[in-house]
Amino acid sequence: MMELVLAVVAGALGYLGHVGQERFTHKQQQKTDDVAQMKALHSELLSLRDWEGAWHEAGELAGRLEGQAVFLRDAELRKRVVDDLGYVQDAALMVGRTTPRHNQKVWTQDALDCLAAAARGDRLPEPSHAYDTQLFCLEKTAKKIAAGLEPLAKAMSTDPEIAAIAQERRVWEEQRRERKGRRRILIRRR
Repeated sequence: MMELVLAVVAGALGYLGHVGQERFTHKQQQKTDDVAQMKALHSELLSLRDWEGAWHEAGELAGRLEGQAVFLRDAELRKRVVDDLGYVQDAALMVGRTTPRHNQKVWTQDALDCLAAAARGDRLPEPSHAYDTQLFCLEKTAKKIAAGLEPLAKAMSTDPEIAAIAQERRVWEEQRRERKGRRRILIRRR
């Protein structure tokens, strides 16, 4: 009887050891994959930071890199890098004392700093003074654009043609809901 208990305990311990080892190996592989992904993104961000070509090409490159950044596992890192790349795409639209190229370098450098900190296992760095200045300029630009679009939005909301289209849409949606309801009733009766 004692041999049976020892065999069951040894089997259970062996199984738990195997599961622990597999979990450890999986975590190490994930970490290695994450670091490799960050290194690849880091090298591409370096080329974006030092980009000397046309603005629209820099925006296109930032868009492609944003597509890669969405696959980062760390949610906080992913959000910060994706936001920075979005700002790079909008760098030429910003109004301020700096050039769009400087704005592009500020946003890209922040993404690079975040990736480097995450690869080292550190916390994400606090945004730099230049980063905060660019955020201020971006908000200022957004307010100017919104103020410029407000009369257009007001005019569109009072346009009778747009109001008629909106009314048609409401009628269409109501009819669609009624048809769906009838289909459900017909299906239930079978």
